[in-house]
Amino acid sequence: MSIGNPITLTENVASKQITITATAGQTSFSPAGGYRINEIAVYRNGVRLVDGRDFTARDGATVTLLSGCTVDDVVAFQIFDDFAVSGAINANDSEQTINGSLVVTGNLTGTGTSITGEEFYGGGGGLTGITTGVSINAAGGALQRVVLANTTSGVAVTMANTSDLYYNNTSSTLYVPNVNISGTMTQEDVQNIDSVGLVTGRLGLRATKGGIVVTAGVSTFSANIDAGAVQVAANSLDISTGGVDIDGLTNLDETIVAGVSTFTANVQVSSAATVGLAKSLSLSDGAFINFGSADDMQIYHDGSNSYVTDRGTGELKIGGSIVTIEGTGETLAKFTDDGSAELYNNNTKVLETIGTGVTVIGGVNASGLSTFVGGSFRPGSIMKETAYSGFTTGWQAAGDINVSLGNVQYNQHFLDGTANTLNIISTVGINSDLKIAESIAVTGITSVRETLAYINDITIDHGAVDVYWVGGTAPAAGGSGGYDTYTFNIVKIGNASYAVTANQTLTSA
Repeated sequence: MSIGNPITLTENVASKQITITATAGQTSFSPAGGYRINEIAVYRNGVRLVDGRDFTARDGATVTLLSGCTVDDVVAFQIFDDFAVSGAINANDSEQTINGSLVVTGNLTGTGTSITGEEFYGGGGGLTGITTGVSINAAGGALQRVVLANTTSGVAVTMANTSDLYYNNTSSTLYVPNVNISGTMTQEDVQNIDSVGLVTGRLGLRATKGGIVVTAGVSTFSANIDAGAVQVAANSLDISTGGVDIDGLTNLDETIVAGVSTFTANVQVSSAATVGLAKSLSLSDGAFINFGSADDMQIYHDGSNSYVTDRGTGELKIGGSIVTIEGTGETLAKFTDDGSAELYNNNTKVLETIGTGVTVIGGVNASGLSTFVGGSFRPGSIMKETAYSGFTTGWQAAGDINVSLGNVQYNQHFLDGTANTLNIISTVGINSDLKIAESIAVTGITSVRETLAYINDITIDHGAVDVYWVGGTAPAAGGSGGYDTYTFNIVKIGNASYAVTANQTLTSA
């Protein structure tokens, strides 16, 4: 027995006891079924608590202890209530069971569902247990509309005959003037269909009057389309399997597509037909435009570069009376029929062919060996060559002359030492640069300050050669000041074999 003053019950008073095991620090408790305010006693571990000092219970659902419990404290609730037939259904209980019939002479109203008199309103989602069928009557109960003999399969076997809707049980036929379906309808024979979902015609779809008008969505055809004209007013025509063969599968006098047409397979046009485009043809990166029966020519873009590729036999020819190659807002090259070929640099013409050769507007900068068969200069023009002068010491210390840097070279450092030898070289080698019977002229100009310093021999590619000096003998002295000039004419007469003539010119004694 709980410790505390016993409770004396009066007539028609019932009580129930609910026990809850507390958690550490728990102060809030919700006894199942709730309680009547001021009609509840609370005990903790057998000791009765005082309302207002030890706990509060003011909302009929929650009891709050003023000091938190220790884990596993036992909190008992003695709940008192007046008992009467009218109070058999407790509004605070989550679930109650009534054994027997519940007869309501007025309205029975619940959350989401209302039963008024003999009519039922609401979704009916919780209505279960029907085994023999459901009858739904019209206003006043005059006409029976639907009877379900098997609620599991939901098959309607009886419907009242009316002018708007009736069901023939003998032929199992439902007669409806118009049907509006938001889902999927499957049928074998209909007169009119107004559907916002998917319509499937298993035996075919034929419009004998008025035609077929598709104003939105996607139309899918798995068989042939034979029509005088097909017009798609919106969205797209999507052919997901096979291809479109204008001569075979699809026979169209005219096809007008206002949206985007998507083809997942080939589109073949008869060889006698013409394909016209009013605006543009767009292809993805890596997609080819092929020409020729064996795809002999391709035009495509790989995502980084654009290509026009000839993959067949013959030449790739670009024709026109005037063919211009354009860059970004400027001319790169121009070719005129029966006229000149022009090359441009930064939108300025720098080279043009003429009847007797080529005209260069500006100058020619040749870094390697240039060969000219004949040449002429306009009066008033001069032939210039830039002398190389990038030396850090006199030739007696490093006597290389690299003709790839220029055939005329000037050394501003004084020439010292007696009987110096110059080495004539090129970047790849004189023997590689010159063919047999070709020649070069090499001029070396050096600063001098005493007659004891001079050059009297050369090597070519570091190999010894015979040198024939003008006057019959090699130099034995240089100039005492100013500049000394040495000229070498080199003719290749065989592999690594040369005939060399040389000359020394002094500007002082």
